Amino acid sequence: MKIVYAYVVADLVHIGHLHALENAKAIAGENGKLVVGVLTDEATMEKKKRPTIPFEERIRMIKALKCVDVAVMQDTYSPLKNVRKIKPDILMESDSHTEEDLKQTKIVCDSVDCKIIIMPYYGVQSSTDIKTKINKKKEEKMGIEETHKRSLTKSIIWRVIGVFVYATIFYLFTKQWGITIAGTLIHHSTFLLVLYLHERF
Repeated sequence: MKIVYAYVVADLVHIGHLHALENAKAIAGENGKLVVGVLTDEATMEKKKRPTIPFEERIRMIKALKCVDVAVMQDTYSPLKNVRKIKPDILMESDSHTEEDLKQTKIVCDSVDCKIIIMPYYGVQSSTDIKTKINKKKEEKMGIEETHKRSLTKSIIWRVIGVFVYATIFYLFTKQWGITIAGTLIHHSTFLLVLYLHERF
């Protein structure tokens, strides 16, 4: 019986995951087993951000896939700990890894008589892209996206209104145009910068 080992984060499972795992199952064959390691949050954070979906939910989703025979925990970003333990016949890797990344993998796989098959990375879809699109739609729903240009425009309009109000009050107290102009310019130039920084923050 041929055992094939593949591993995923599976934070927002998409068609790329399905293609990769179905291909891995096809390599295992009808009588073979596809074992899929699902990275824990801590393992993922060795190289990426913490997943959005909790580990318990991610591993359940992978277990539910028809092409997956067994789903196991992978508590390191590298699959080598599980490869040593499971001793699969084949380890599925992605061509997104460099030759340098695969050096240690090859050493360990050779020691347990495990072949490495490198599959093309599915670049059409990714969990990161999906998250970015969701965040963009959320921003659009909440209102206009706050850009540098919009922040600067809002700051200038607010300051123009403030100039007239401040200058009027300043003049009423001082009755001197020179002091009024100088004080108004200093005050509003400073606050224009402060307001812009506030809007960006």
